[in-house]
Amino acid sequence: MEHEGATKSKKEKKISLGEIASLVGGAHQGDPGIVITGITNPGELKVGALCVVWEKKSRASLLPEQPVLTKPGWIPAGGSGVEVADPRKAMVLLLKYFDSKRRPAPGVHESSVVDSTVELGAGVTIGPGCVVCAGAKIGDWTVLEANVYIGAETHVGADCRLEPGACVLERVRIGDRVILHCNCAIGCDGFGFVADEQGRRIKIPQIGTVVLEDDVEIGACSTVDRAVFGETRICRGAKLDNIIQIGHNVVVGEDCALAAMSGVAGSSRIGRRVVMGAQSGVGNHAVVGDDVMIGGRAGVSKDVPDRAVISGFPAQPHRDELRFQASLREVPALIDRVRKLEALMKAKEKK
Repeated sequence: MEHEGATKSKKEKKISLGEIASLVGGAHQGDPGIVITGITNPGELKVGALCVVWEKKSRASLLPEQPVLTKPGWIPAGGSGVEVADPRKAMVLLLKYFDSKRRPAPGVHESSVVDSTVELGAGVTIGPGCVVCAGAKIGDWTVLEANVYIGAETHVGADCRLEPGACVLERVRIGDRVILHCNCAIGCDGFGFVADEQGRRIKIPQIGTVVLEDDVEIGACSTVDRAVFGETRICRGAKLDNIIQIGHNVVVGEDCALAAMSGVAGSSRIGRRVVMGAQSGVGNHAVVGDDVMIGGRAGVSKDVPDRAVISGFPAQPHRDELRFQASLREVPALIDRVRKLEALMKAKEKK
């Protein structure tokens, strides 16, 4: 028996422009009876598809014959569509309407290994090849897709989805509505070693845990390391992209967004609503304040105050970094001028 909302067949979903206007709280223009069966890119003419535009640079590609979801006044003359103040947020509602993902039927697949001491909530799905170890708890309506590993005494909340290959080691705590994408690893040992008298690396036992609060999402192939002692914590609503490294004893604040290939080194503290651009990094023990924006490839080596916008390596205020980069571009011309001046000076000396 499938969870409420699951469909037994993939029927094409349809919705009229008038219904879309009601769904997103906008106003329709042109024919409200036009039927929409999907979403397309601006400038791509596709029968039954609606394009969504929220950036000025995309306005030029709008076609009068293509229905559009966009800002007031942006629909081409003679065209049809829906006007709304924030098309991007409206698009989220429309994507949810067209989303065809199905919740698998509850139950434990015959190829999975689930210890007899595991507590399974109502409607739980354990897919093929999963392993759930002793003392673990899985909350109501949570889905473990194929080849998921849940370690001993780990607790997973309700309405979570763990995609194929996700690995959650022992004693981890996961809240409700958490999404773990393919092959992410939660609770592996932190990178901790100390050198002996001969300079050989001795492993520091990592005896802490990881806590993922409600509504956290961890991208594919990302890792959140176990604390040396205490906990590594990803706070409510934080979103981590693919291929991200979170070191031991790190705290990532509520509603943060970390883009692909970024990393946070051990014992650092990231405030609330921080945005980290792709390939950016935060060094050991740094404290990043609330509402900070860190540019792509930036390297944070010291504490950052609230609401700062920083970029560069080492990271500095974004405006200073822009001036620095602009100055660098002038260096080749400056070198040419110096060489010419040197040549003139030598020529005068010979005279």
